[in-house]
Amino acid sequence: MAPNGKQTSLEIRQLIVKLNGEGKTVREIAELVGRSKSTVHDVIKRFHHEFRLANRSREGQGKILSVREERSIVNEVAKDPFKTAKELKISLKNRCGKDVCLNTIRNTLHKYDYHGRIARKKPFISHQNKNKRLKYAKEYLLKSEDFWNQVVSHYFISKYIYFDSFPCFQVLFTDESKFNLHGSDGKMFVWRKPNAEFAHKNTKATVKHGGGSVMVWGCMSSAGVGNLHFIDGKMDKFGYLNILKQNVKQSAEKLGIANQFAFYQDNDPKHTSGVAKLWLIHNCPKLIQTPPQSPDLNVIEHLWVELARRVYQKKFNTLGELKEALLQAWNSIEPEVCQNLVKSVPQRLQAVLDNKGYATKY
Repeated sequence: MAPNGKQTSLEIRQLIVKLNGEGKTVREIAELVGRSKSTVHDVIKRFHHEFRLANRSREGQGKILSVREERSIVNEVAKDPFKTAKELKISLKNRCGKDVCLNTIRNTLHKYDYHGRIARKKPFISHQNKNKRLKYAKEYLLKSEDFWNQVVSHYFISKYIYFDSFPCFQVLFTDESKFNLHGSDGKMFVWRKPNAEFAHKNTKATVKHGGGSVMVWGCMSSAGVGNLHFIDGKMDKFGYLNILKQNVKQSAEKLGIANQFAFYQDNDPKHTSGVAKLWLIHNCPKLIQTPPQSPDLNVIEHLWVELARRVYQKKFNTLGELKEALLQAWNSIEPEVCQNLVKSVPQRLQAVLDNKGYATKY
């Protein structure tokens, strides 16, 4: 064989045969052409017995599926991406009478750039809520970027309110989130060697009943973060009302937008309760009504991700340590982080329109 596993070129093979005809030994030819003795021997033997120097042409297996049959598989997946390879195989056999292996189905889909992936989890959006999201996106996409820099948003909504005559209002975004003592509930990936999955450094520790968690309420605007409030016990509508009383006006003053903000919140039952709506009407200059099942439109959702990234850089033994770390990390969030999140609102609205009202990447 040639060096590094490469095939011996046709020119070298011709030279080997020529040198052999001149009476050179296999050893001498091998040294002259830089090939092994076995390679030289095989070339000479093939020439004398089969009268050829080139490799035989290789005739691979013909195509199992026609282009039309391939397209039928792709069309099925385009209509229902959740169909398994086994289901596609059975469907093809019933439709075309061809019984192919599962790898043929998978390879066909790979050819057309379809690959099996874990489906992303997103809130269920009904047809009615899809239309509400589209209506909201069309209405607020016409607002200027300054509009969002001037409003304070939370997920409470009572009715649509227009802000054209209030150019100096800011939006205040609010929401609740949970932080576990022992890290995220989601999957965690680790780089490891084969058969080292149970090494202590490669495992994620779990604690019976979760080990405890901390619920928080927070708010933000383009000016920065407001208060971070720790929620003790189960929160009902009266607990939420107390959070509003203790934090909304104080946060607005902290951000320099007292009496000049619009409140933005989601449609959680506690948020839309009568006592909460009544307090908001009398204590917030303006309210923004957002569509149901739309966490992708509330920029504070991404602020929680940033907070978790900063907090979980170390491990905690008690809930008190976790609370202290959360508060410290929250207060260290730079205004620029909030500004960049608020600037993404127009892109989020456009993404809702592009996806016809369904969930977006945000």
